[in-house]
Amino acid sequence: GVEASANSSTRPLPTTGTQVKRQAPALTVEEVLALPAAVELTTAARALGIGRTTAYTMARTDQFPIPLLRLGNQYRARRSDLLSLLGIEE
Repeated sequence: GVEASANSSTRPLPTTGTQVKRQAPALTVEEVLALPAAVELTTAARALGIGRTTAYTMARTDQFPIPLLRLGNQYRARRSDLLSLLGIEE
């Protein structure tokens, strides 16, 4: 028979009471071009391949890679800034 090495994982996947978090896929060029003039922070983060928690941490510490608009307790990003950073021409 074949022996499993000490490093191989043979544990079954969790089936109850566990939720696997998956990051939404990054936006395509076509999806970015179809965005409105200003988008929510999470949408801008998806376009850049940044997770939600990281995006909010970066926003709070002024480290998000594009300028953000602060509207009350919400962050918005300009589509034009996203396009520029991603090197997408309209």
